[in-house]
Amino acid sequence: MPTGGIWSRKSYVGLATAFAVLIAGLLWYGWQRFPLGFGILGMKSVAAPNYQTEAAAISADGARVAILHMDPTSGLRAVEVRNVASDQQVANVVVPRGIDHPGGGQFYISPRLRFCDNGKYLAGYAPTDRLFVYDAGTMQLRSQVYLSTLRFTKDDGIEGTPGAGILLPMVEFDCAASSSIAVLGFWGDLGVDAIKLIDLETGEEVNDLGGAYRNLTFKGFYHRYLGDGLAISPDGSEVAVKFSMSGSSGVDVVDAKSGQLMKSVELGDSFRVAHKLAFAGESALMIGEPACQPNMTCEPASPPGIRKVRVWDFGNTGAVSLLGWPGNQTYRFFGSSADGKVLFAYSGKERFCKSCNSKAGEIEVDNARFTVWDRAQGKVVALSPSLRVETHTCPWLTFGACESYQQAPELEMSSDGRSILAFWPQGDFPRTKPGSGVGDLEVYTLR
Repeated sequence: MPTGGIWSRKSYVGLATAFAVLIAGLLWYGWQRFPLGFGILGMKSVAAPNYQTEAAAISADGARVAILHMDPTSGLRAVEVRNVASDQQVANVVVPRGIDHPGGGQFYISPRLRFCDNGKYLAGYAPTDRLFVYDAGTMQLRSQVYLSTLRFTKDDGIEGTPGAGILLPMVEFDCAASSSIAVLGFWGDLGVDAIKLIDLETGEEVNDLGGAYRNLTFKGFYHRYLGDGLAISPDGSEVAVKFSMSGSSGVDVVDAKSGQLMKSVELGDSFRVAHKLAFAGESALMIGEPACQPNMTCEPASPPGIRKVRVWDFGNTGAVSLLGWPGNQTYRFFGSSADGKVLFAYSGKERFCKSCNSKAGEIEVDNARFTVWDRAQGKVVALSPSLRVETHTCPWLTFGACESYQQAPELEMSSDGRSILAFWPQGDFPRTKPGSGVGDLEVYTLR
């Protein structure tokens, strides 16, 4: 009889375990196949604008979104600010025409719009070479930085200004969450790499880390910034730089004033694997990867199945941990709250479609989502519903090369960690289903 009782308890435990596994499996299947999610308090769709959205940004408290677009009347860049809760326009300003500098080149800056310093400033890019800064409260123009007029030294690989016939096409931009300091990273194929700190309040250059950084952290001939990873800490005191060197790559954290090396980590990735960086508070760094590498390793028939976001706790244990799980790779877009307590990343599944794109094949976005983690506990606290994926097809009358493509949304977390903006920049080709009534921006509020 006692034996039978023990066997019965074991049976119940086994049945309970099997039931729990079944429920977990059903939930996992639901996450993968149906528009389910958890930890999301609500979603607001911002009205579709009557212009092409070039970039968008969310304020520090998640209450407003800003949209960079072309003003149809003047042909100049304009910024519209909308209230998320009411979906009402707060402001719409046209960026004044800039000054043409002889010999100035075309710069490619990323990101192109951002709220900075607790939402005090709104900084954006107006081609061909201008970073404009607005007071986000009054929408009065605060300052302008002409990239073509910044001076470079021999330590940067050139001497003089980019406007003197020097082409610096790549510019990475990041601004501090609680300071007026922003960082600009320049990189070009002519052996030029410069890292400059700008005060958004005045528009003045406050430091040049290009030469200082390279001289202090030199570890080999190819140890240098190559335009594929740059970020500034929330208080503006530190700058993280992705470096590449022969056979490997890594990340350095340097003092923003002196350029003194503070921490360094080897990534173990091959030379010239592209990365993106984002601070998670003052003592940790998120290190992620884009959708495709420069050598096009995710094209044409290999979806990005090994993309990952690493979290480097450089201020404490020095440990490097991974976000994501098999089948849901994390890459492309990611970020953190300013205090580093909440992290998020795009976590999508993609597959190769042989019959797509006139049978030339292309990668399709199978399940676009974002995931939110509690950093201290290391657990998932929110998983979005399946996000909208827009399909852009070539016009029926097309001359020359043209490839259709699918577009997952770009994502950005508000500095307070309570909201996530999803937006779809409007590309060169029309959507498959235009005029669907769904806005180009969506703001998700987290529990």
